Amino acid sequence: MPVIRRRVHPVSVDIMPTLLERVGLPVPDAVEGMDLSRWPRDESGTEPEAAFMQNTGACAAWENGHEWRAMRDKRYTYAVYRVDGAELLFDHINDPYRMSNLVEIPAYRELEDRVEERTAELAEANDALETNNAQLSESYRKLDSAHIQLRETQTPLVQSEKMAASGHLVAGIAHEINNPVGAGFIGGGMRRPPPVQPY
Repeated sequence: MPVIRRRVHPVSVDIMPTLLERVGLPVPDAVEGMDLSRWPRDESGTEPEAAFMQNTGACAAWENGHEWRAMRDKRYTYAVYRVDGAELLFDHINDPYRMSNLVEIPAYRELEDRVEERTAELAEANDALETNNAQLSESYRKLDSAHIQLRETQTPLVQSEKMAASGHLVAGIAHEINNPVGAGFIGGGMRRPPPVQPY
């Protein structure tokens, strides 16, 4: 019976969690990406919905103008060339050798429109996220600055309060040394009572 291998397309964010898992180290919760270490061992598990692919130059000629980026899922690959904006859309199930560019077929225009719409939504969400991150960074900077200023103001106030309390204490002790009013009362209360007269 032939072995059927699954086709998993990891992306760069999957490298770290996969390698950590392979060497038996914990994957931090904040790490993006998925642990795909089970796939080479033909074990089942969660897999990415799609993979981002790119080529930053012509592989053979190594010259500018041939850069492309693509998104690939289990059924389709959608790619755009940088130099002229040419779009490619291939169906892996119906056209495994990628002989027909579906962008040129009107029946698939709806699918391309959905891809473009989703890409625009993602770009808008990314812009909103970047704006939000910038606002959070600015708020954090202001809060940190206010905290530092508060600390700088608080230290002299605490020292001043300590000095004032020490001054009151010293003044009270000096007053008692100079005017021992309490000593008369204390001394008066320590006298012997008069002798009791017998009946």
